[in-house]
Amino acid sequence: MKKFNRRAFTLIEMLVVVIVLGVILAIAIPSVSNLINQNRKKMYQVHMDIVEEKTQLFIDRYQGELESSNATCFQIDYQDLLDQDFITEQDVSCSGSIIINKAGNQKSFSAEYYLDCVDKNNDSLHESGNVPTGCTVFIGN
Repeated sequence: MKKFNRRAFTLIEMLVVVIVLGVILAIAIPSVSNLINQNRKKMYQVHMDIVEEKTQLFIDRYQGELESSNATCFQIDYQDLLDQDFITEQDVSCSGSIIINKAGNQKSFSAEYYLDCVDKNNDSLHESGNVPTGCTVFIGN
């Protein structure tokens, strides 16, 4: 009688390993994908929080000029905030405009953001739509 020396895996054992790995991947891939999407949303939100804060600094710096103007709304190009070092971009890059509206008492302002933003892989994070027309373009210094 011939004795078999068992040193290799059988076909059934290999099939079981492949099936187990497939099940693990089927569970893991959607979870990782969700984590990536959540991270992208957080990255965009953090950037927008910074943009809102820096827009307020821009308004504070040019408040006298904005108050003395007869216009009730102003259009600021996002690129102007970059050029004047109000904002630095790292993981998120945006383009578009910010509309600043004068409130009734002429001393307070509100801002609306019309920005198209992408991440560093050029995947879209946010699309704003059309910028309202009729506002005075304001550049600052």
